[in-house]
Amino acid sequence: MDDSEARFHDLLRSTRTSLHQSLLNQGVGKDVAEDVVQETHVKLVALVKAGAIDLERLNYWYLCRVALNVFIDMRRRDRRRPKTHLPDDH
Repeated sequence: MDDSEARFHDLLRSTRTSLHQSLLNQGVGKDVAEDVVQETHVKLVALVKAGAIDLERLNYWYLCRVALNVFIDMRRRDRRRPKTHLPDDH
């Protein structure tokens, strides 16, 4: 692992809690916030591996923007899924 990759992984580790807290402060539920942070990290790792991100320009604000986009995509996906209503057993 070279120096820029090490800084990238350090950035992911060091911002995990603050990204999560930022989402909670915006009214996102705890479970959803955790999903967003995890999916954001997975997406960023994939982009780095594909060479689509300049590691020298990557910072906390970029991670926040990616997290916001992930959250928006998750909301869109949820809206497209048909709602299933289960019958009451009462």
